[in-house]
Amino acid sequence: GILGCLDILSASLCGFPETELFSMAEIKSTIDLVMETVEAVFNERGEEEKVWGSMVKQALKRRKPGFNESYHGFRNFGQLLEEAQARKLLTLLLDEKSGGYIIQGYVHED
Repeated sequence: GILGCLDILSASLCGFPETELFSMAEIKSTIDLVMETVEAVFNERGEEEKVWGSMVKQALKRRKPGFNESYHGFRNFGQLLEEAQARKLLTLLLDEKSGGYIIQGYVHED
């Protein structure tokens, strides 16, 4: 899994050169930013509407125009969402037809 990629020993196995390793703090702040954006999109759309990962990425790029998940050590935005799910921060459903993720729910921060 992705979590295994976050330590130095397995980084090269996961395809990240050692120079591209990211601190746990950087990864956490990236995920925090994603979670803030997930919450904003849910609030905007209402609980009944489907929230797609691609919507969150677009909203994130509006908030932080220079945002690029690969800069933060993720191959794609889906991998970043998977990491948030692995940390039990959100629930994803893979849409078989599009290959994209639907975000079914998230952990509300107090």
